[in-house]
Amino acid sequence: MDKKMQVPTKDEMKDSEEDVDDDSAVVSKKWRKHNVYQLMKSYPNRVTFMEYESDQLRSEVWSKFKRVLIDKELVNFVKCNECIALFHWYAKLGTTSLLRHRCSGATQEASTSYQKLKSDCIDKEHSVITQPTQTTIPQSDVSSLNDSMVVGLVKDLQPIRTIESKGFLAICQQMVNFGAKHGSQDVTKFVKSKRVMKSIHMTKIAKSLRDDLKANITAICNYTRFTFTFDRWTNAEKQRDFLLLNCRFINSQFELQSSLMGVQEFPTDIINTNVNIREHCKKILEVYFAESVVEILMNDSIAVTDGTSNLKGVFPTRLPCMSHKLNMVLDNTLSEGNLLSHSEIKFALLTLKNVVTYFKTSGLNTKLTCSLKQSFANCWDSQVRMIESYVKSSCEVQAILTEDKEMDRISDLNEVVLIDLLNVIKPFKSAFEDFSVETNITVDKVVPMFFLLSKYLEITKDDSEIIKNLKLNMKEMFLKYYTLENIHIAATALNPSYKSLKLVSAEQKEAAYRFIREKVILMNVNESDNGEPSPPKLVKRSLSLRDLEDSDNEREQMDELTTYLQTRISKHENSPIGVLKYWENATEFSNLREVALWLLAIPASSGSEERTFSLNGQVKTDRRSQFGGKYVDDFTMIHKNFVV
Repeated sequence: MDKKMQVPTKDEMKDSEEDVDDDSAVVSKKWRKHNVYQLMKSYPNRVTFMEYESDQLRSEVWSKFKRVLIDKELVNFVKCNECIALFHWYAKLGTTSLLRHRCSGATQEASTSYQKLKSDCIDKEHSVITQPTQTTIPQSDVSSLNDSMVVGLVKDLQPIRTIESKGFLAICQQMVNFGAKHGSQDVTKFVKSKRVMKSIHMTKIAKSLRDDLKANITAICNYTRFTFTFDRWTNAEKQRDFLLLNCRFINSQFELQSSLMGVQEFPTDIINTNVNIREHCKKILEVYFAESVVEILMNDSIAVTDGTSNLKGVFPTRLPCMSHKLNMVLDNTLSEGNLLSHSEIKFALLTLKNVVTYFKTSGLNTKLTCSLKQSFANCWDSQVRMIESYVKSSCEVQAILTEDKEMDRISDLNEVVLIDLLNVIKPFKSAFEDFSVETNITVDKVVPMFFLLSKYLEITKDDSEIIKNLKLNMKEMFLKYYTLENIHIAATALNPSYKSLKLVSAEQKEAAYRFIREKVILMNVNESDNGEPSPPKLVKRSLSLRDLEDSDNEREQMDELTTYLQTRISKHENSPIGVLKYWENATEFSNLREVALWLLAIPASSGSEERTFSLNGQVKTDRRSQFGGKYVDDFTMIHKNFVV
C-alpha cells in the first residue's frame, strides 16, 4: 500500500465505527467522496458496482446509476453509468439529486464529453490527490519551488502576478497530481508542441464546451427564454473586426447561466450594417439551433446592447444597456464642457491632477501606502479613482509635501468640494458595477435603482451651493438618459421583494401587470402527462381578436398573477439567490413561472461583452498576430466558459 495515499485499508475498515442505513449497507465513517475517487483511479480493483435491488417499485433513474461496493461491501454512494460522478445516497434520501444530474436526463450524451474533460483537466474534487499527503513540508523545499516559478516567469518575460492567477495555479495543481500518481518524470516528454496544443487540444476543449452549452440549451424546450447580448470589436493594428454573441438563460436546474456562444471574424470588405451583423449572429446560432429555428428565435428574443445605430435592428426587440446609460450620465457630468458651469469643481480636479502628476514624475508615489492614481480625459471612472486615492493618502501626501517644502502645491486644493463630489458620484459608480455582474439577476433592479439614485440627487439642507447646482444639472441628465421600459417594471414585479410595485405610478403598474398577462397567453406553456416540458412552441408574432376573447384558460392565468401578488413572501427569499429559488418552488404558478424565467434572465447591462473584448485585445497581440478567426473563437470560448 502506498503510504502517501490517505485511503483507509480493509483492516482499518473493520476497526472503524460503523453506521447502518435502512438499506443495510455497512459504511465506514472514514469513507468520504474524495477517498472513493482516489480508489477508483489508483486502486480500481477494490471498487466494484452493482445494480440497485429493491422489493419496492424501482425508479427509472436506476437504469443510469449503480451502487458502489468497496472491498465487496456496500457503501452509501452511487455512481453514474455515463461519467465518473459520485453521489452520497441511501434510501431515505430519495432520488431527487440523481434525477438532477445531467447524465440522467436529456443532456446526458452531449454533456458527458465536457464533464469528463473537466475531470481530466482541472477538477479538485475528481483530482488524483485532493488532500496533502504530507502535513509538514520543509520550508527549504517550498522556497526552492517558488524560486523556480520566479525564474521561469522572468525567463519567459511574464509578469510575476501570473503566480496569483487561477489558470497558473490550476496548471501547478495538475502537475503536482500528475507527479504524485506517476512519480518524477521528464516534463518535456509529455508536454506537447505549440502546434499540437493549438490545433488539437484547444480545439477539443472548445468543442466540448460548445457541446455542453448545446446540451443545456436543448434541455430548455421553450426557446423564448433566451436573451442575447452582442457587440463588435476591432483590432486596430491588423484592422480585423470580430463579432461576439453571448446568451443568458435560466437552465433546467433554475440557475442563471451566462455563456459565450461564439466569436465570428467580420470580413473587412463587408459594410457594418445591421443586416450584415444579423447574418453573422445567425451563423453563430446555427451551431446550437436548427437552421429553421434561428430566424424565428432572433425575431422573438430580446437583445441588450448599447445605442450604436448599426446594432439596434439586429434583433427586433432590443433593450438599452443601463450601464451605458449611467456611463453617459457620468461622462456628461464630468466632461470639460459641463464643468465650465461648475468652476470650483473644475479647479479642484485640475489642482489634484497636477499634484498626482508631480508625485508620479518625482517618484514620491513609492513613499505612499496607497499610490495616487492618474485621471484621463473623458473617463469619469479614472477621476473617481483619482479622488479616492487622494482621500486615502491625504495625510501622507501633506506630510511629504511639508517635508519637501512643497505645500503650495495643495494650498488651493478644496478637499471639501472633492469629497462632496465623490459622495454624489459613488452611488452611480456602485450601480454601474452592480449592473455589470453577469452572474446575478439584474433586470429587476433597474426600477429600484432609478428611485434610489433619484433619492441621492435630492437637494438637502447640508448641501453647499456648489453641490446643489451639480445635483440639479446631474438630475436633468439622469432623467434624460435613464428611462424605464415596461419590461423593466414587469421584471421588477416578478421579484417577490418588489412585486407590489409601490415605487411606480398606478398607470405604470397596471401596464406592467397587463404586459405579464399578455406574455402568459403568448408563451403557450403546456405540460405533458409525465410532468416533462412539452416540445418547444415559439411565441406568436402578434395578437389576434381571438386572443382577446374571454376563456377559462385565460382567467386561470390571470388568477395566477392575482394569487402571486396576494401571496405573503417569507424574509429568507429576499436574497440574491432567493428570487430563482422562489420560482423553482412556485409550482402552483406554472404559467407565470415561465414568464418569470424569461424576464429575469434579461441582463440590465451588456458590460460582460466589454470585458470580453478587453480580453480579445490581449489575445490579438504581436505574439499572437497569426491567430485566425477560428482560434480567436476557441481561445475566447475556453477563457469565458471553462470554470476553473
